[in-house]
Amino acid sequence: MRLSAKLTQEAARLVIDYTLTNTRAGALFAYDQLLKIAPSGVSAPGPTLAYSMLAGQAQVTAGKFLVPIPRGMRVEAPEMPLLSRVEPGATHTGQAIMALPLMRSLAYAEPGHALPPRPIQRIRFVIGYVDMARVPGRDAAFGAMPEPFKGFFRLDYGNGIELQEFVEAAFPLDPAVDGKF
Repeated sequence: MRLSAKLTQEAARLVIDYTLTNTRAGALFAYDQLLKIAPSGVSAPGPTLAYSMLAGQAQVTAGKFLVPIPRGMRVEAPEMPLLSRVEPGATHTGQAIMALPLMRSLAYAEPGHALPPRPIQRIRFVIGYVDMARVPGRDAAFGAMPEPFKGFFRLDYGNGIELQEFVEAAFPLDPAVDGKF
C-alpha cells in the first residue's frame, strides 16, 4: 500500500487529503471510516474523522486505524473503524479534518479539553490496513456492512489488531498550531 497525502493548514482546522494505492497482488482493506455517535447512540460513518494523540514534545500522530484496547481495560465491544476495499492497482481517496486547537481524540481515551495549549510543530498521518491474503478465511472474513454503511466492510477485532499494517506521511506545521493533549 502506498500513501500520498497533502496537508492544507487553515486558520481553524487542518485538512489532509490522501490517496491509498494498492501495490500488492491481492485486495487490501483500509481503515478509513471512523464512526460518529449521535447523542441518541446511533452511529453513522464519519468520512473526515481522524484520531489524534500526542507523539512527542511537539508532534502529533493522527489518522485512521484500529486502536488496541489498553491492557486491563474492559470494554463491552471494541471501537471498530470501517474498512474500504482497495483492489490490486486501484487507488482510494479519503480526507481527514481536524479542528484547531488539536485535541486528543482516540478510542478509549478522554479528550484533553482542560489542558493548557502547547505548540505542535509536526504531524504524522497514519492509515491502518489489512492484507486479505494474511487473514484466515480470506474474503469470507470481511463482512459487508448494511445501510447506512453499504460499501464498507468489517473484520473481527482479533484479526484486525494482529494483522494491521500501516502507511504514513509526515508534515511540518508552519506556523505551529496549538494542541491540548
